[in-house]
Amino acid sequence: RNSQVAVIAVSSVNEALSRLASVDCIRLAMVTASPHSFAGSRLAEVIRQKGGKVVLMGDLAESWGEVLGYQVLHRPFVQEQVLVMIEDLESRVTQTFPTRDGSSKPSATSASITLPPAYHEIPNED
Repeated sequence: RNSQVAVIAVSSVNEALSRLASVDCIRLAMVTASPHSFAGSRLAEVIRQKGGKVVLMGDLAESWGEVLGYQVLHRPFVQEQVLVMIEDLESRVTQTFPTRDGSSKPSATSASITLPPAYHEIPNED
């Protein structure tokens, strides 16, 4: 509904990091990953720095995600569940977002990202 929001769908962590480099704010990141490996990843850090809410998906997310404090999208799910999640988030979001320098700006460069179900583990970048 918000014409200033972009959806970025990628198939790898490196592609996500590359695409997110030019994004000032992330509203929602749907990531297929183990909560344990995601927690310390560079992608988690970038999403957090840009204000994003994380929803995990996948086998290990379904087993451990909620226990570790993540919102989890359990399978099977339907499009309506995802839309409700997005609408709920939009209802709680204001029209401006903090930037890296601490000021506020409109959400013109906001993004939602998603890694497809085929991607299950986020390797540590060490």
